[in-house]
Amino acid sequence: MSRPRMYDEALRERLIDEARKMLSVDGYHGVSLRVLTRNVETSTNAVYTLFGSKEALMAEVIVRDLDEAFGEPFESNQSEDTQEELLRAARLYRDYATSDPHMFAGAFEAMEESRRPGSLTDRMNPEARNIAARMHTPLIAICKRISDENPESELDPTLMSVALWSVVHGYSSLENAGALPVSEDEKEFVFDRSITALYLCWVVSDKDGLHTVVKTEKQGE
Repeated sequence: MSRPRMYDEALRERLIDEARKMLSVDGYHGVSLRVLTRNVETSTNAVYTLFGSKEALMAEVIVRDLDEAFGEPFESNQSEDTQEELLRAARLYRDYATSDPHMFAGAFEAMEESRRPGSLTDRMNPEARNIAARMHTPLIAICKRISDENPESELDPTLMSVALWSVVHGYSSLENAGALPVSEDEKEFVFDRSITALYLCWVVSDKDGLHTVVKTEKQGE
């Protein structure tokens, strides 16, 4: 008969669940390994054995959370209207950021940790390096659709998605910091108008109702 495993998959899942709860309340750097393992009624050695480090455990929590937030919810029920879909993708990002600010901030902490020289996170959980891609993929997907609808344009979906990401990330971060100089009732309206304005920088309806792409000169040309 084989020896029973001291640290099994059930314990691994319990540690992930508890770490997620603590992250949402205390923030990435506020999660105490001692408190975490006490809450799960295990030892710190369990974390090192199952994950390699506390940071690798945190990366697992965040990767799962991002997949849940930006995977199926974005892929399902897509609209044929690219402007509507652009707003949906932007709102999805803002909702994720503002519904759990600690988790949102933790995603970038985990990404930075994975890139730190000597970090165990990259070796124990390579998916931590893909955290940014998980947040960026829905945005670049809709930018590609907008570009594809206008084959005569010179719009670059990657550059478009960078501009979009800057707007949604910056707005969400300011909102989380309580720094937006607008009322609570105005936040969603201002956000939607900002995304719509960005869309109109790319595609503008002329008086015949046709879409004309706004082309900008490239640097050096």
